[in-house]
Amino acid sequence: MPRPRLNLLLLAQTPPPHHGQSRMVQRVQEALAGAPDVRLHHVNLRLSTTSEEIGEPQGRKLWALLQCLWTALQVIRRERPDAFYYVPAPGRAVPMLRDLLVLPVVRALVPQTILHWQAVGLSQRVRQLPAPLRWLFRALYARADLSLVQSPGTGFDAAYFASRRTVVLPNGVPDAFPDAAAVIAAREQRSADPDRPLELLYLSNLQREKGVLTAIAAAHRLAEHRPVRLRLAGAYVSGQEREAIEAACQAPGLAQVERLGFADEATKRELLREADVLLFPTRYRNEGFPLVLIEALSAGLPVVTTHWRGIPDLLPPDYPHFVPDQSPATTAAAVESLLAAPRGDLMRQLRAHYARHYTVASFRDGLRTALEAIP
Repeated sequence: MPRPRLNLLLLAQTPPPHHGQSRMVQRVQEALAGAPDVRLHHVNLRLSTTSEEIGEPQGRKLWALLQCLWTALQVIRRERPDAFYYVPAPGRAVPMLRDLLVLPVVRALVPQTILHWQAVGLSQRVRQLPAPLRWLFRALYARADLSLVQSPGTGFDAAYFASRRTVVLPNGVPDAFPDAAAVIAAREQRSADPDRPLELLYLSNLQREKGVLTAIAAAHRLAEHRPVRLRLAGAYVSGQEREAIEAACQAPGLAQVERLGFADEATKRELLREADVLLFPTRYRNEGFPLVLIEALSAGLPVVTTHWRGIPDLLPPDYPHFVPDQSPATTAAAVESLLAAPRGDLMRQLRAHYARHYTVASFRDGLRTALEAIP
C-alpha cells in the first residue's frame, strides 16, 4: 500500500464533555478519517469529564495528561508522524499549563505543527504576563507551520504568535434541518397567532459571560407586553454560576423561564424548531465562532446577539439584530425590532447563508485543502 501524503497525529479532545471545541475536534477527526491521502492517529486529550471541570485545577488531570502524553509518545515512536494537530489553550491558567507540558515535548519530536484556534484570547493573556513568562509562552506557540482560524476577526492570536501560514476555516455542523423550508413556514404561521407566547431560546453553557442573566432579564421586560417563555438549555460551568442563575430564575418576573439542563442533539433540534428567537448576548472572553449560531442558521432561526469576536463574520453581511452590550434593555429592544417586521425573508436568508458556508462538507473540503500546504 502506498504511503499517505500526510501522516498526522491529532492530539485533542472529543466529546464528552460536549462543548464547541470538543465537537469541532470530532468534525476534524471525521473529516480526516475518510481522506485518502492522510493517515490519522488520534490521541484523545480528555482531561475533563463534565463542563464544570473544564479549566479547573484537579490532581487527577495531571495523571490523565501524563497518560495521554505517554500514548502520544508511543504513537510518535511507532508511526513517525509528519505533523501534529493541536488546539491551543484559551487564555486560562490550567489549559496554558497543559500546553506548557505538551507542546515542547511533541514539537521537539514531530517536524511540523498545526494549531487550530477554536477559542480566542490567548495572546491577550500572554501580553499580561511578567516578561520571563511572556517570553516563555510566546516561544511555546511561536511559528506554527499552519494556523487555522475561524474567521478574519479571530486571527489575532495566530498573528501574535507569528504563524508561518494562516488559513481561515469556518466551522461546520451537520444539517439537522433538511426540512428547513417547512420549519420556517411553520414558524411564520405560529407568529401570526397573537395569543401564542413568544418562544425565546438560550442554548449554550449557563454562565454570565455568555449572557444568560441578560437573557432572563430581557425576557421579563418583553413579558410586560406579551406572554413570553424563555427556555435555558445548557450545562452549568461552576457552582457559583449555578447559584447566581438559579436565583435569577426564581426571582419574581412576568416571563415563564424553564431550565432544561444539557440538551442532546434530538432535544436541541426540537428547541431550535420551536423557538421564535435565539438570544445569545455573549461577552465571553474566549468566544470565537459559536456553533450555536451556526445551528440557529441551519434552522433559519433569527438571533439577537452581540457584536463580539468572530460573530459579525459568522452572520450575513449587514445583519441588523446585534446589540452592543449585555444590557437587558437593549436586548429586549432588539427583539422588539426583530418582531416588528415580517421575518420570512430573513429566516430564508439565514438558512441559505448556512447552506453556502457552514455545512460539514464545506468544513471537510476546506480542512483538506488547508492541509495540502503541509509538505
